[in-house]
Amino acid sequence: MPKQRTTSSRSFLDRFSSPDVVLWLFALLVILLIPSTFFPESAAVLRLPVKAVLLLLGSSLTLCTLRRLKTLRISTLVIHLGALLILVGGLISSFAFVATVNIYEGTSTDTVFDWGVEKDVPLGFDLRVARINTAFHPVEVKVGILRNGRQAELVLTRTGDTFGLDGYRVRVGELDPRARTLALAVESADGRLVGTLTTSGRRDLPPGFPLDFRLVAFRDPVLKRVWVDLALHKDGELLATGTSEVNQPLRWQGMQFFLTRVEADQSGRPYAGIQISRDPGIPLVYAGFVVLGLGLLLHLGRWPQLRG
Repeated sequence: MPKQRTTSSRSFLDRFSSPDVVLWLFALLVILLIPSTFFPESAAVLRLPVKAVLLLLGSSLTLCTLRRLKTLRISTLVIHLGALLILVGGLISSFAFVATVNIYEGTSTDTVFDWGVEKDVPLGFDLRVARINTAFHPVEVKVGILRNGRQAELVLTRTGDTFGLDGYRVRVGELDPRARTLALAVESADGRLVGTLTTSGRRDLPPGFPLDFRLVAFRDPVLKRVWVDLALHKDGELLATGTSEVNQPLRWQGMQFFLTRVEADQSGRPYAGIQISRDPGIPLVYAGFVVLGLGLLLHLGRWPQLRG
């Protein structure tokens, strides 16, 4: 009986560590990954089978490599090592954390929606959207000029430009289309700053300054860039601050905070969509591709010798 068990064990190991099994498991992995690529909603259902196949494929490839260690070329060993690093990284990545949340400007939250378990979970700290920032391409604006409180003239200009008025230079700043307000800066003829103001009423000009400005009309602005100022707090302690936008997330302790959208609710109150992700397997996957590429170069470098 012990000999039969040993023979059966060896027979199983021989089959499990064969290149054919490795290829079949790899094909099965590809088949499982195709639906989640085209139908993301199926990823949650397939997560467990994918983990199981990754584990089996890694085990089979490891045994295949170890049992043939003395006969494999260096290039093949490097290729196997690269593939194993990719598989291990992929297995770790299958436990990655991906969550989303919508946060109103000036508010914070300590819960997010975890797409892995499909429910709200505690974040472990407070995530605050301190400010939503927008930048637009230059916009045509029509500015009404008031002298001593009386309407004087209209000026057609663009954001970022300047125009002359009564011996001053007026620099046209940012337009806030939501608040329908325009920022202006008044300079003297020699370029010194006299003061700033907005068309909504904020003034930082000398007392008795005779000019005032009103935003009469503007063209619909074209968005150039949008980003948010984020702050992370825990128990009243500031953990980190930074900015986030679509392709430039805030990074902190292995987590990435992506800006996914900026919208406003029915009352016009703006909020930002934030995606939080953590994928510790990514470095191993990248390293695996580098090692795999090196192994392929070593293998291809043998071709001239083989042909010669």
